[in-house]
Order: sequence, then C-alpha cells, then structure tokens
Amino acid sequence: MLNIPIKGQAITMLKITMKGQAITILNIPIKGQAIAIFNITMKGQAITILNIPIKGQAIAIWNIPIKGQAITILNITMKGQAITMLNIPIKGQAITILNIPIKGQAISMLNITIKGQAMTILNITIKGQAITILNIPIKGQAIAILNITIKGQAITMLNITMKGQAITMLNIPIKGQAIAILNITIKGQAITMLNITMKGQAITMLNIPIKGQAIAIWNIPIKGQAITMLNIPIKEQAIVILNITIKR
Repeated sequence: MLNIPIKGQAITMLKITMKGQAITILNIPIKGQAIAIFNITMKGQAITILNIPIKGQAIAIWNIPIKGQAITILNITMKGQAITMLNIPIKGQAITILNIPIKGQAISMLNITIKGQAMTILNITIKGQAITILNIPIKGQAIAILNITIKGQAITMLNITMKGQAITMLNIPIKGQAIAILNITIKGQAITMLNITMKGQAITMLNIPIKGQAIAIWNIPIKGQAITMLNIPIKEQAIVILNITIKR
C-alpha cells in the first residue's frame, strides 16, 4: 500500500497480486471529493472502474473487455437522476443502450448495429405517455415505426422503403374509433387508402393515380347499407358510378 498525503489530502494506491492477477485500487480525494479507480486484470483482460463524484453527483465508468470486445457502462447521477449508457460490441457489432430520465420521465434509446446496419429504438415517456420510434434498415431499406400513446390512445405510423419506394401506414384511434391511412408509392405513383371506422361503421376511400389519372373509390356503409362511388377521370373527362344498396 502506498499513501502519499499532498496538502493534507491523502492519495492511496493499493496493489494486490493474486495468482498472477493484478488488482489495483487508486483513491484520490480532490477538495473533499473522492476519485476512485479500480483496475482488475483477469486472464490478461483489464476491468477498469472509474468513479468520480462531482458536487455530490456520482459519475461511474465501467470498462470490461471480454475476448477482445470492450463493454463500457457509463452512469451519471445528476440531481438524483441516473443517466446510463451501455455499449456492448459483439463480434464487431455495436449494441448501445442510453437511458436518460428527465424530471422523472424516462428517455431510452437502443441502438444495435448488425452487419453494418443500424437498428434504433427510441422510447420517450412524457407525463406517463409513451412515444416509441423503431427504425430498422434491412439491406439498405429503411423500416420505421412511430408509436405515440396519448391519453391511452395509440397513434402508430409505419414507414417501409423498398427499392426506393415508400409504403406508409398511419393508424389513429380517436375516442375508440380507428382511422387508418395507407400510402404506397409505386414507380413514383401514389396509391392511398383511407379507412375510418365510426361507431362500428367502416368508411373506406381508395385513390389510385394511373399515368397521372386519379381513380377514386369511396365505400360508405350506413346502418348496414353500402354506398359505393367510383370516380374515373379519363383524358380530363369524369366517369362517375354511384351504387347504393338499400334493403328491400
């Protein structure tokens, strides 16, 4: 054990060698704050723990290499809030978890890199409401899911990009009613379908532009009756077909 007092401060270093393994503890107090470094070498691997309290706040860094991979944990406590970041590389892939609580709210981000692709999950809880964003690129394609829960209602948006084409689906439940919008872009053309469920009734609108022409189909069931309208403009001419099914 080595103890060196500097200006009334005690710097202590303890080194213990057990079975060829080295355990080193270094403690440095600065202005009443204790900085501690703990290093353990196991089978040639170095495990390092750094703890720095600043104005009563604790900053802790863990570094653990396993089979040449570095696992790092960063924990910062600020005003009683804990900020934690965990980084785990597995076979050259990086897994990062970040958790930041702000005023009792939890912000979590999970990032997983697999074969050079980044998968990211962001979760933000605001006043008990959960906002979740999931982004998954597959073979250079981006799949994004956004989920927002507001007052117990879930708003979900799904966006899938395939070969440069965008498929977007938006689902918004309002007071127990479901509003769904599906948008598919094929070769620069947008196909849109709107589905609204009101009091158990489904209102559906399908819009298909073909070579700059818009084909629209409306379907409205009212009290079990089906009202369907088909609108096809051809060379600036409008062809409208209205079909109403009424119980005889």
